[in-house]
Amino acid sequence: MGSDLIIHNPDHLALIMQEWTDHLVEMDDAALRQMCDWIDRSCLEGEQGEL
Repeated sequence: MGSDLIIHNPDHLALIMQEWTDHLVEMDDAALRQMCDWIDRSCLEGEQGEL
C-alpha cells in the first residue's frame, strides 16, 4: 500500500482505524518496536526518494 492511496469514504477510514486499534492493543512491546522501526525506515526512504 503506497502513500498515494486515498480513502474516499470516511466510514471506511473509521473501520480501518478500529481494526488497527484492535490489532495494536494485542501486540507485545517487541512487535510494536519492530513496527515503529519499519515505519521510521519507510519514512526515511520516502524522503530520500523525493530528493
